[in-house]
Amino acid sequence: MAEIYGGAMPVREEDIIPDDGAELPDIEVVEKRIPEKTKVLMEELFRAKLTKVERVNPKKIR
Repeated sequence: MAEIYGGAMPVREEDIIPDDGAELPDIEVVEKRIPEKTKVLMEELFRAKLTKVERVNPKKIR
């Protein structure tokens, strides 16, 4: 609602993504770093596939 009426949404500390200045690698580079067995288990157990590379705040990882 705040966005609709011109106010800004409050930013929590864990929502801020730290920028270390390093460029993120391409998805192909990341896929090569993950062992084949891990990729198979990710798909089989969680139906998870890599789709993009993005920076995540370490405080959000639990």
